[in-house]
Amino acid sequence: FQAYNIPVLETAFLIFANLFIYVGLTQPIIRPEFPDPKGERYISSKLILQEKREILQKLRITMSKDKLFLDPELSIEKLSKVSGTSTRNISQVINEILAQNFYEFVNLYRINAAKEQLADPEDTAKTVLEILYAVGFNSKSVFNACFKKMTGLTPTQYRTQKLSELQVG
Repeated sequence: FQAYNIPVLETAFLIFANLFIYVGLTQPIIRPEFPDPKGERYISSKLILQEKREILQKLRITMSKDKLFLDPELSIEKLSKVSGTSTRNISQVINEILAQNFYEFVNLYRINAAKEQLADPEDTAKTVLEILYAVGFNSKSVFNACFKKMTGLTPTQYRTQKLSELQVG
């Protein structure tokens, strides 16, 4: 009886493990958007280059003026409503012109806002954790990974470097 249970349990475990891995890999946070080098993704799009540039300018103005990136729940749908641009066109412009996905686009604004606060001598009382939440991140690990990817430094290293540059200069 015991010898029969082992293969059944092993099989059940393998099925569960494979299902768990499959679900994990199909989540959008784990599976990044891959660039479309041939441009086939938007082949049916009627947008011309000038329209794409205008949409990008509109997105940049909307993000900067309204500071939408500060909203931790910002989605492409929310940006679409505020900018008056379809989600498909937003996605296409960000993907094709900037070679980024939506979250990389938003996180660039968030990281730049964090850099300003980290380098400001009047904001030294703020912790890195307070700053990451203030600029729209929900996760310290995601913030740290994005920050390091974009600057080559951790937030604390960046703050130390910038504040010491101000003291020397």
